[in-house]
Amino acid sequence: MLGIEVMAYRFLLKNAAYKLPVTFHQIQDTIAQMECQLATYEEGHALLVRWDLLDYAASCPSFVCRLPDTEQTILFYSDGLSLSARTFCVLHEIGHLVLEHTVHQHIVGNDPDDMKRDAQEAEADSFARYVLAPPCVLSACGIVDADEIMRVSQLSSKEAEVLEQELRCHQGQRSKSGLLEEEDRLLARFSAFIRKYQETKQRKNLPESHDPQPFQSNPAAANMPAASEPKPAAAAEKTAERWSMGRMRILLALLAGLLACLILVVVFQMLHAQNDIDIVVTGTNAATSITQTTPPSSAPTNTPVASTGSADTLVYVMPSGSVYHTDPHCQYVNERAVTIPLSQAQEEDLTLCKRCAD
Repeated sequence: MLGIEVMAYRFLLKNAAYKLPVTFHQIQDTIAQMECQLATYEEGHALLVRWDLLDYAASCPSFVCRLPDTEQTILFYSDGLSLSARTFCVLHEIGHLVLEHTVHQHIVGNDPDDMKRDAQEAEADSFARYVLAPPCVLSACGIVDADEIMRVSQLSSKEAEVLEQELRCHQGQRSKSGLLEEEDRLLARFSAFIRKYQETKQRKNLPESHDPQPFQSNPAAANMPAASEPKPAAAAEKTAERWSMGRMRILLALLAGLLACLILVVVFQMLHAQNDIDIVVTGTNAATSITQTTPPSSAPTNTPVASTGSADTLVYVMPSGSVYHTDPHCQYVNERAVTIPLSQAQEEDLTLCKRCAD
């Protein structure tokens, strides 16, 4: 098992992981570096049909195969898996590749010998567990309990219980092994995560869930600053600040646009009102001009004028009216009325007021 653990640590170091849980996105990047394609059963359906692998796909949640014509390596997984199950299954298949398991009928990790195939499946499971929950990191944090392993690594309850048993049963053996330089390098990489976990646990005053002397191949490694330790908190703050500034710019642009629209509406209303004033003034001036040019004798008198007079008979017209009046006392005649010849009223198609006609 220690050999599998070392391979898992090397995978994590290549993956540039520095905290738990290890994400599916990180695993995808590493798969791309391994020149291995990743596809769901639906995405790779044509290939599964071509190489008669549909029945095999129906019997397992994932598998990795090498196509016989191109030697291309493709890792297939079921579309219906949850994120945590998908992550474990994909790491399980990567374990087959990393541990160089046998290939049978194009399937990596398959073998005609059932015992050998089962042993390879168990090794691939261990590889996936050690990547998602590195034992050296768990020990440095003081984590042995299955529930806490599930919380920090997102392993299933079954896999977390298996890992808890391994940690408790092999504690003495692990402390004597030394586990080579990969463990020290990984502990240095995870030093910030280990320190933060321990500080959080102390603040919450949680009970210890581990043995009094947890294993560490290098006790100083947990406090050793990593050479290129990421600063996720600072990066998150900068990202949030950029988003905040972006939203502020958008809001200011919207407000500026709204203000411009309001200004245009006000200007339009002012121009419209000015046009109305000009029309009224023009109409008033025209009426005044007509009134002033009318001879004094055309002013309304108390003597009614017959509506059936000659063409030079004067009648009364209101500005903008469509009728003419013969009676100066008609209720529709006021001081704004002007007098024009009857012939002019008829030429302009004005009709006689009904009241004056009565």
